[in-house]
Amino acid sequence: MKSVIIIGGGASVQIGTKLDLWNKIQGLEIWSLNSVYKCIPYLPTAQFWVDVDFFKHDIVDLQALYNKGVKLVSKEHVRMVGLKGVIEQWPTSREIDKYYGKEAISKHMIYYGRMGLCGMFALSYAIANGYDRIFLLGYDIGSTSLNNKITHWYQEDMKDKNIYSTGAGKPEVYLQSHNDGQTNPFVEDFGVYAKETDIQIFNISLASNINYFPKLSYTDFLEIINANVT
Repeated sequence: MKSVIIIGGGASVQIGTKLDLWNKIQGLEIWSLNSVYKCIPYLPTAQFWVDVDFFKHDIVDLQALYNKGVKLVSKEHVRMVGLKGVIEQWPTSREIDKYYGKEAISKHMIYYGRMGLCGMFALSYAIANGYDRIFLLGYDIGSTSLNNKITHWYQEDMKDKNIYSTGAGKPEVYLQSHNDGQTNPFVEDFGVYAKETDIQIFNISLASNINYFPKLSYTDFLEIINANVT
């Protein structure tokens, strides 16, 4: 199987780090979303983002990643048009009828949902590139309630690591303050991926607000990884 581990910022990753996550997945194909690359102890295989403000904030570090052999993949943007030899850039759409699944590369269009999420961009890209077993880490979409301000696993390190984030510590970005903290209804856009019945997509977050994929605990996830490595 062609497998990839995609790591987002959701706080649930903290559970994995207490179980020696980084050592146990080292050497596997790992994709970093946004600022995750600053917080893992080795280089990711690829680095993804969709926010041009993130690019402007991290441009020096992103160049360093490229120089070290990390693949850079982003939403297409006019500010990056001169960097297409360095950054693999793709046209994107928030419209559900522009989700092309495995044909997205040939259609030259990557779907990333109405919320414009980097996590959806990377997941669409993985499916389009033939990955048939995808592990999603840190795909929490906020926290368990509006009172829980711990939304990202690297929140305490944001100042020291100069991390740019528009959602860290802000559950209201993902949960509706006017509707008793219900999850943003646009999360339902993840449901489109569940139609890919020949692709295994696992959500490694039991508390995730995304309920369209099988959820695994970190213990179960690491057992799968260990079985495949050994």
